[in-house]
Amino acid sequence: MSGRKIPIAAWFLGALLGGCAGASAGPIDDPSMEPVPASPTGTTDPYYDEVDAGPFSLPEPPPEEPTENSNPEAPEEPAPEEKPEPKPPTGPQHTEANIYAHWNFGGGDGFWNVDQLVRVDQKAKETFFSQLWNWRGASYGGYVGLQTDGIRFNGTRGDTAIFSLWNANAAAGPSCGEFGGEGTGYSCRLAYPFVQGRFYRLRTWRGSKDGGGQWWMAYIRDESTGTETHIGSIRVAGSHRDMNPPSNFVEYFGTKVACGSVPTSVAIFTPPAANQTTPGAYAHYS
Repeated sequence: MSGRKIPIAAWFLGALLGGCAGASAGPIDDPSMEPVPASPTGTTDPYYDEVDAGPFSLPEPPPEEPTENSNPEAPEEPAPEEKPEPKPPTGPQHTEANIYAHWNFGGGDGFWNVDQLVRVDQKAKETFFSQLWNWRGASYGGYVGLQTDGIRFNGTRGDTAIFSLWNANAAAGPSCGEFGGEGTGYSCRLAYPFVQGRFYRLRTWRGSKDGGGQWWMAYIRDESTGTETHIGSIRVAGSHRDMNPPSNFVEYFGTKVACGSVPTSVAIFTPPAANQTTPGAYAHYS
């Protein structure tokens, strides 16, 4: 379909990461939750309702009564030896906890542009709020998103807007460089303080083609201020001219910790839209 405006907040995927989370998540599908419009700043959100259950305490156990066969003059039997309660493992056991959402564009693909809004309602240390995709006809692609405690190429850490493409051959931008570890490629990592409860638009856009391959660009836009920032541009093989439908994931990438110590984060993603026709309207919707 074409010409339909992107639903800013018709419905959301809520991704909550913490503890031993590692399952897939899908869109909210609750018939009791009617879609309602909301401003890009997220001032209207029907999907969160805090309930105070009040204090909770166990009743005192009743006093023990002697049985009919009890003999008060008999010597007391020694109390059974108390065994220490098993302690939970304290060693490293959990890292890269993540939760995924996969978007369906009704079988459509071949996108030269994908836009999506993300809102982080609860930050956590060393957490990545990401959009991920493959190139059409390939088993790899790239990702764009927001990180807390992101590691930048100049050695600093903090809130970061990141754009990375696997198997890339060049990049342009003051915060770009090569990466390795989980495959190789180029990445742009821009210092970008982001505010909890505020929508940001992630945008990936196909650029020009030259003798070295196809350029792709990534941007992030603060929906509250209207300010759009270029994260960087990265070049890949000339055959990578189209994106497949994207996925989203939220990931804890910090050091290994016990399951119960994985920090909790909350993020909301709107359905992505592809191939902008006019400002606010797209040729493809998920």
